[in-house]
Amino acid sequence: SGEIKPRNYINISADQIGRLVDILVKEGDHVRKNQVVARVASVQAKADVEASQAAVNSALADSAASEAGLKAQDDAIATAQATISRSKADVDRTKMFLDRASDLLKDKLIAQQDFEQRKSDYDSAVAALSESQARLDQARSTRAQTAAQLSSSQRHVAQYQANLARSSDILAKYNSIAPLDGVVTNLPVRVGETVVPGIQNSTGSTIMTIADMSVITAEVKVDETDIVNVRMGQSAEV
Repeated sequence: SGEIKPRNYINISADQIGRLVDILVKEGDHVRKNQVVARVASVQAKADVEASQAAVNSALADSAASEAGLKAQDDAIATAQATISRSKADVDRTKMFLDRASDLLKDKLIAQQDFEQRKSDYDSAVAALSESQARLDQARSTRAQTAAQLSSSQRHVAQYQANLARSSDILAKYNSIAPLDGVVTNLPVRVGETVVPGIQNSTGSTIMTIADMSVITAEVKVDETDIVNVRMGQSAEV
């Protein structure tokens, strides 16, 4: 008596505890490597993946908004710097007119009213320059805050993407995958049964056995009284 068995076969065990909701093959079916052959209920795992994906999407949106805000602040800084340049030119121009008016006033060549007008123009130019500088300082401060927000958003993106990868890996373990091309030779479970993963000193639930049938062996028991008649290369009828 003996047993006919493939030289290479693999028992597929459960990676997660749960109720078996789908068996996609039957005994004798040929399967391909990486083919999904069975599924365990994964409602919570799917919910975790969806929540992680939503968190990633939200973080990406925040990051995109921060990037857009940063660009807008760069534009605002450039505009403020250009305004400051014009304001400085106005200050220099009105200062020159004021100095000239002051000299003319001393020589009594212009009226006091004209001098006051030149002085008013100069004061207005100085005030405009101060205002432009304040806007530039405000734009730089806002840009620094936006840059900090962008950095925080990018860290959140990385964190949530790591959580998504972890949740996706857990979800994938609820699917049983064929590890090799072969034939389903044993299917001891049914849909609706609860399967459990193996733990230390305890094997998990075997969902099915997939065998590579390209090489088949016969493991035969020989009586001790007959073993003396067995030799290498001897033919046998199975």
